[in-house]
Amino acid sequence: MYSDLEYWELEKSPFVQPATAAAYYATPSSDEALARMQYLAERGRRLGLLVGESGNGKSLLLRVFASQLRRQAVSVCEVDLLGMGTHELLWSLATQLGATTRSGATTFDLWESVADELRQCVRINAQVAILVDNADQITGGLEGESDGELLALLARLSQMNPAAKVAPLTILAANPDMVELLGRRLLELVELRIDLPAWELSETWAYIKSRLEQTGCQTDLFTTGAVEQIERLTGGVPRKVNQLADLALVAAAGQQLSNVGGDTILKVHGELMIMPRSVLPDSLPATPNLASSESGVSESEGSAGVE
Repeated sequence: MYSDLEYWELEKSPFVQPATAAAYYATPSSDEALARMQYLAERGRRLGLLVGESGNGKSLLLRVFASQLRRQAVSVCEVDLLGMGTHELLWSLATQLGATTRSGATTFDLWESVADELRQCVRINAQVAILVDNADQITGGLEGESDGELLALLARLSQMNPAAKVAPLTILAANPDMVELLGRRLLELVELRIDLPAWELSETWAYIKSRLEQTGCQTDLFTTGAVEQIERLTGGVPRKVNQLADLALVAAAGQQLSNVGGDTILKVHGELMIMPRSVLPDSLPATPNLASSESGVSESEGSAGVE
């Protein structure tokens, strides 16, 4: 037995990669989102809102933006609000800003440390960016602490030193159906909303081709019908595209097919159900007889266009 990578003669898995800035795949929409965030930084704006469905790449885009800012000598604080309370947020900001923190520091102590560091940055015209991922996953954190306290802190950070020419920039990332959890006060302070949509079919096609080429593939392993099914079943959500494409490579290698076609995509999707059932067709085509599959047999495209 040998792995699917050996079967396809790939150097590494095309669709399994760490979510680092180096893994960023640029599309017109993601580049536009980056340009809008850069606009906020260059114009001295205070608060932006990055909005996209889960899996569309908000976290990765924030990392890419952070890398860009650091190359521009901007001090960047990156925080993930998932399960984080006010005390943890302030501790993280204080540490990243270089403030001296002590064990047992109160929330007030930490706020003073953060505020002092930010005021110092304003005095020397040093720009600071605070990138907040999962801003819609706000929890009370510590016992007795309300979501409102954390929301108030974010609003307060965005309004520090109102007369300063160089003010800290805060970017919040959230899902579109969860934006209201940020509260009316904070949303009213947002100066620019930046939407990050899912991929269109042409972008999904280009991404799959690019990833295969980067891992040593010299041929189109995915047929037209396969990519169309991937786009339809995933809605063009990058995370889901990666999941389905990766599993399809494994399945097609196990069946010793010469490529990945629409039937394999449907079969993998139907068995694993990594996407909502609502996108499945009313009936699935018959799956190939695995016992009779032979090496080099190309998969039929007869049902690749099932609607």
